[in-house]
Amino acid sequence: MRRSSIVGLVLLLSLVGAACGEPSGDEGDSGAGAPPSTPDPDSPVTSSPDPGGGGGIDDMKAMPVMAHEGLVDVMPHRYEEAKVVDSGGALDIYFYDGIEECGGVDHAQLTYEAERVTVNLFTGRNPKAEVCTEQAVYKVFTVDLTEPLDGRKLVDGARGAN
Repeated sequence: MRRSSIVGLVLLLSLVGAACGEPSGDEGDSGAGAPPSTPDPDSPVTSSPDPGGGGGIDDMKAMPVMAHEGLVDVMPHRYEEAKVVDSGGALDIYFYDGIEECGGVDHAQLTYEAERVTVNLFTGRNPKAEVCTEQAVYKVFTVDLTEPLDGRKLVDGARGAN
């Protein structure tokens, strides 16, 4: 009786082990019983942040923003790109920043020199914001040009002279 109990227990454990085992190989793999390949969680991300698959900053949709009054801790902010728009009458400044409830653009300052135009974008935080998450939002701020660029190089003032 004791021997049949042990044999029954071994059979039961074998069935449980088989149910928890690896796939049988009939899910479209090579049939050799190899587990399907999964990406390494530590491998770097190589896809675009653009869900449309465009792959570039130009293809992403930037959220248009306006200047805010009453921001504190205002400081120069790096931008990704600046493009002349409106037949040369304005400049779109593309940048990443946090959510609008927590802060935003205070102002932009353009300094016109003979060979270049230095663009300084200034951002700050909303002193009334209570909880702010660290989310990157792609934004565009438009500033009017007071002089035509006439071939002058655009320089990001927050990055220094390049």
